Amino acid sequence: MTVLSQEEILRSKRTVVQGLEALKNEHESVKGTLVSGIQGLHADESALSEEKTHIVDRNLEMLRLGIEEAQVMMALAGHLQAVEAEEQKLKAQVRRLCQENAWLRDELNSTQQKLQTIGQQVAQLEEEKKHLEYMNSIKKYDEQQDAEILYKQILTRAHEREFGKVADDNKPIWQIAEDREENKHKGGDTSSYQEYGGWHKAAKVDSPTVTTTLKNLGALYRRQGKYEAAETLEDAALRAKKQHEPPVSGHQSALTATSTYADDSLMSPITTATASEIHRGMTQSQSSSGLKSRLFNALGLQQPPQT
Repeated sequence: MTVLSQEEILRSKRTVVQGLEALKNEHESVKGTLVSGIQGLHADESALSEEKTHIVDRNLEMLRLGIEEAQVMMALAGHLQAVEAEEQKLKAQVRRLCQENAWLRDELNSTQQKLQTIGQQVAQLEEEKKHLEYMNSIKKYDEQQDAEILYKQILTRAHEREFGKVADDNKPIWQIAEDREENKHKGGDTSSYQEYGGWHKAAKVDSPTVTTTLKNLGALYRRQGKYEAAETLEDAALRAKKQHEPPVSGHQSALTATSTYADDSLMSPITTATASEIHRGMTQSQSSSGLKSRLFNALGLQQPPQT
């Protein structure tokens, strides 16, 4: 048995509806003829004609019902076709959305993996950055410590050459500056520096090396927040610039020049530029070692052993 398609069923229904319409029109024509012929008939013939009319009316009612049902079925079939077409359309959209959803899931997984990898890289870079910053701070601290030690050795050597060996009652200028800084924080007297007002004269701080050392150590103290100590050293350096030696006789001038030459000859290899190089050179270990050797040789110091 051949299964009819929905289109074929609809065409058959349309054909049946057309036949029912034609049959209905024919019955209406017969009914009109019967009704018009009843008026001139006898009672028996009139009763027979009314019975025929009644049969025709009943057939017409059935035909109308059949036509209406066929029309309802056709409308329902059309609606079902539209619903089915919409369903197919929605199914196609669902398939497309499922494909897009699967693609988006793949993209999301890929992006999450990349984000996780980048997050790990960022965390690693942050750790490396912190490590480098820590190492850099240690390096700067070591350089500042080396520079501070070297500056103190220069000033101590100059002090010992003029005042003798360092003791509690014979402190170099940098130790005086640190004592004043400590007294300031303790709320004590910071005027002890006035007792050493002639230090810059006796220690010959007019030497460019010692003057530069005072300035550099003062700047280093200032970076460390030791402002009182920094001002003490900077004041000593400033006094050295303002110092003027009194005029002397010819013989005394010659002796003074000879003595000054002998004292300054200890410092002669180290000029102001060399002292500046000392400060800059602390950032390079090899350069720092060479400058230390030159400075110790010039001051007559023994270079401390490497640890």
